[in-house]
Amino acid sequence: MSISRKRQVSYHLRFVGEDGTIIERTAQNLVPDAAINQELDTWYAGSGYTAAFYLMLISASPQLNATDTLTSHNGWTEETPYTGSRKAVTWNSAVNGIKAAVNISIDINAAATLGGVGLCNVSSGTTGLLDSIAAFNEGDISVASPGVLTVSLSVGGMSA
Repeated sequence: MSISRKRQVSYHLRFVGEDGTIIERTAQNLVPDAAINQELDTWYAGSGYTAAFYLMLISASPQLNATDTLTSHNGWTEETPYTGSRKAVTWNSAVNGIKAAVNISIDINAAATLGGVGLCNVSSGTTGLLDSIAAFNEGDISVASPGVLTVSLSVGGMSA
């Protein structure tokens, strides 16, 4: 008997606009080839690594591909309708095979249309590892200033 499990990152976003309007979206990930290779090299070869993760917001109607990297991703662009670097992810302890992050709150100060989210291991630039990317299940979301975008995410295994 063969049992297979894959890593899944689940995202939930909630935007609250100035007028109190609430828009919510969910997404499940695509783990790019480079992230799978990184996991295999660190877990099974004993290579060192730094576990730092940062949230990315992705442009409208993204076309995601397993070969996407931070440097090369033709089907989408990163959106930054906020000030500063990518927002750091802080993790809670794993429970029952799920590792959840502390909610990330982002003050929106520019209009943007978002089509997805992702995780990477650098706070800015394109020299790091793209860990996961996901398009929203319910379609794009428009955000505007002022507003607050709250993101919750979790990582766990799923049966294949």
